[in-house]
Amino acid sequence: MLMMELLKRTKGKLNHNKSTKDAYEYYKNNNVTDVSKLNFLKVAKELNEKLLKLCIADNIPLYLPYMGKIEIRKYKRKLFDEEGNLKFRIIDYKKTNEARKETGDPEVIILRTNDHSDGFTYKFYWRKNYCQDPLIKRLAFKAVRNLNRFLAEQILTEKNDYYEIRAYKSLRERSKFF
Repeated sequence: MLMMELLKRTKGKLNHNKSTKDAYEYYKNNNVTDVSKLNFLKVAKELNEKLLKLCIADNIPLYLPYMGKIEIRKYKRKLFDEEGNLKFRIIDYKKTNEARKETGDPEVIILRTNDHSDGFTYKFYWRKNYCQDPLIKRLAFKAVRNLNRFLAEQILTEKNDYYEIRAYKSLRERSKFF
């Protein structure tokens, strides 16, 4: 009985991801020009990669009509709480495994320090403040692996400095910056 209720849980909800294949079906039904599916997918993939690489390499936000903008943001993680206790551990698995082999102690843990980026963590940030559609707020942007690798390369070259996400304690503190 409980299993049946769990299976019915998502009925009637939007639980399907849209992809470029769905975009091709929409294009084919609403346009007169005949483009093969393979060519459409190649062009869409190449265009998306070039736009996001431009966003990463030149630090230019990618404006999406009626959907907001995608940009790269940096933030500092708070590793310690108010009492000085470690909130969470970011383990450097490669160095930990090397240290365990050298010392023979299976309890050794080496934490990642992000020295190359001065302790900052970088991520894709989809700013949806000016979205026209309320359903857009439920969506998420997750970059593919090769774009995350390209972002990591750009961070290591220290070519760009991205905008920082700040946590404000009050509206008064926020108004000092804007």
